[in-house]
Amino acid sequence: MLVLLPTLILLAAVVAVLLRIFVIDKLQIKNVEDKVVLVTGSAGGFGRKFVAKCLESGMTVLAGCRTKESAEKLLEECKGMKGHLCAFQMDISSEESVMTAKDYVVRQLNKINKDLYAIVNNAGIQAQCMFDDFLTLNAYEEAVEVNAYGPIRVTKLFKDLVKKSKGRIIFCTSAVCRFPAPGMGPYALSKWALTGYVEVIRMKTIFRGAEGYITEMAATVGEELFLRVVDMLDEIMHELREYSVDVITVEPGIFCTPLNSVQKMMNSMNDIWARANDSLREEYGEYWLSRGYITEMAATVGEELFLRVVDMLDEIMHELREYSVDVITVEPGIFCTPLNSVQKMMNSMNDIWARANDSLREEYGEYWLSRGKRVYVDLHDASPSDVTPVSDAYFHAITATCPYKNYVVGLDAMLMFRPFSLLPTRLQELAMKLIEWHYGAPKPAIVD
Repeated sequence: MLVLLPTLILLAAVVAVLLRIFVIDKLQIKNVEDKVVLVTGSAGGFGRKFVAKCLESGMTVLAGCRTKESAEKLLEECKGMKGHLCAFQMDISSEESVMTAKDYVVRQLNKINKDLYAIVNNAGIQAQCMFDDFLTLNAYEEAVEVNAYGPIRVTKLFKDLVKKSKGRIIFCTSAVCRFPAPGMGPYALSKWALTGYVEVIRMKTIFRGAEGYITEMAATVGEELFLRVVDMLDEIMHELREYSVDVITVEPGIFCTPLNSVQKMMNSMNDIWARANDSLREEYGEYWLSRGYITEMAATVGEELFLRVVDMLDEIMHELREYSVDVITVEPGIFCTPLNSVQKMMNSMNDIWARANDSLREEYGEYWLSRGKRVYVDLHDASPSDVTPVSDAYFHAITATCPYKNYVVGLDAMLMFRPFSLLPTRLQELAMKLIEWHYGAPKPAIVD
């Protein structure tokens, strides 16, 4: 009996996996061709491929592009496809641009008499790639503004349209969140911030009513807060290791401190409730607010900075679940796209190096820069240029009857980055040393 039970469990697990892959994954929602999808970053890369796939299926695609010229180019390239394409300018780093885009989207939806079924937050930037010593705060702010605040801004302004259809919101995060490679500080920070936002929306289910105090717009939270979150420490940990500098984090649980006092939070919740418009207060109701008092401390952990982060993240935590809106992430590994082209990255690295002072350039040395470029080129050349797996993941996320909550795309993401993220921190450092040795990553001249 002791032998039979594990065998039955293993057999059941195998059957469940096979059932998921070969049966459940093949099930699609009805009337796919009647769905309307909003896509950001549609001009190239993942977004361009996904737009074409949706059009081939007969969908109506509302394609946001950063510039008017790229929107016009997309319209020209997609002429003759089965579905209906509306391409328009939407810069997700601009509140005004996103609001203007929403007005356009609403007009289009009214014209065709359909609801918005899905939002695909695809737009993003590669950001500056260089060791933290060479980067300014502006490099981090620029990445966070587009890669973190951008999707948050779009989601906050368009989510009321998705509620009507009980649809889905998809976010493109990154496998870099599982693999904090040196030199990727701004990009990693922005994607970690976005991942935190999505995870709190999706996973935090027991603190019902806790979002009563967080109806402030995410865009009103200071950008500098992201530059202080603990996740940033993980990125520079490997960079400073060459200098024998330990970077250590302390992760406290829930403690009662003056920062999360009951009176302080009650006052905050009352103030925010008072500022909300009548329709929003009517939508949630006084009972919702009073129940929020009971669990308010659940989301008020850590330092005041973290409290402000939670204020932003919890915004649509329960709201979307109550409206049966699925929140889904797509986590691609490394793919060759216009965002990370070799020429673009070489120019960026040269510009950053030129701006550095003489002492810093002497500390690292010319060989460090030239060898670092070579390593990037080698990694880029080894990465797939076919982005179909990512567009397929997007498509499955919006059309599958039972979509995954998180799609990990690419062999590197599945076989390297994900296992790496499961290792204890000390073993991660050891693994990173081996990876750097394998690729011949250079050390700063001062420690070489």
